[in-house]
Amino acid sequence: MGGEVGAKWGRDEWTATSLADTAIGGVRSPIDSSSPRNYDSTAARFGVFAGYNWQFAPRWVAGIEGDWAYANKATTEVGFPGCTNAVCTVGFVSVPNGQPAGGDLTSFKMRWDASVRGRLGFLATPDLLLYGTGGVAWQNVEVSGACGPWPSSFQCNGPPQPVPSFVSQTNTLTGWTVGAGAEWHAWGNWLLRGEYRYANFGTSSYVFPFGTTVTNNTYRFDVHNQTHIATFGLAYKF
Repeated sequence: MGGEVGAKWGRDEWTATSLADTAIGGVRSPIDSSSPRNYDSTAARFGVFAGYNWQFAPRWVAGIEGDWAYANKATTEVGFPGCTNAVCTVGFVSVPNGQPAGGDLTSFKMRWDASVRGRLGFLATPDLLLYGTGGVAWQNVEVSGACGPWPSSFQCNGPPQPVPSFVSQTNTLTGWTVGAGAEWHAWGNWLLRGEYRYANFGTSSYVFPFGTTVTNNTYRFDVHNQTHIATFGLAYKF
């Protein structure tokens, strides 16, 4: 078992699927060219891991390992993907100042992650193990959207301003991960390691219900999530 530090890079593609559930004034608001949009981010990552290894041949090692790590990084953009350009007005009233996106904000945050993986390694020397790893991964995320005050909002345009005008949702995603690393027997029962992993969590769907108003500001979207993780660790072998 041991601890690790490193970095996590997220690639998160946000795609609008609907700006309103019903047509407004007989016309359904079209999704504009600001969708899809990437909410990429980089975060420091701190974690712990534990596992068990079997040496089943003179130079081959198999094992199982689990880890949990903390990261906290939000990427915030102006406007809602699909409703950011000056032509987008979901409500009845046109935006008078013509400023793209108005006062709307959207955010995607990476939080904790975890995995359970198998490992298969080759002892390049008695003290150096080269290994591959893969298994199931989990990623906790938070998405949020805020409509700016009328009349600068595009997504929630037109009085009265919906309540709520800010929506935040959390989700724990399940996906797969693969990677590789090297583990060095430093001294005694202590091991040093470096590892890289890629994880893919597929596409998740979300709904932002911005109140119940005549403008029907319900916003629907999908996010495709991927992460890259690079870590250095120190472990104690029992």
